Amino acid sequence: MQGTIAEESSYGDWSVSIGVELRIAKTSNGLVTVGIGCLSANDCFAYIASKASPCNERETTALLLSSPAGSASTKVMCRRINNELVGIFENREALNLVAFNEIGFKVVVPLRDGSFQISSFSSRGATAALKMISASPQS
Repeated sequence: MQGTIAEESSYGDWSVSIGVELRIAKTSNGLVTVGIGCLSANDCFAYIASKASPCNERETTALLLSSPAGSASTKVMCRRINNELVGIFENREALNLVAFNEIGFKVVVPLRDGSFQISSFSSRGATAALKMISASPQS
């Protein structure tokens, strides 16, 4: 899934990277990044990447997502995407449920020492960013 980045742009607190094979909309709080990647308009996945607690390839863990719009849980499987280990959401809709509101959202990740990492994110620009990566590529 490697590809050169052809175009990068910002939408509020979200950024969009358009590559030859992969389009990504993401937001970060400095330690944790969440986003959605699309190979095509109908082939997208949600992911999380943590600098403080990187995942081990093929490892599965559970996440809790929460916002004023609702809450959801999902499992994530650690996979390598563009040479980075990220947790791919089993249920992409879990991120859609909480991220695309006006207030923001939180993700709770269990850590190896038994504690939890709670990360807050902005939703400002999420809807516009998702529209950019979901659109069919220009020919």
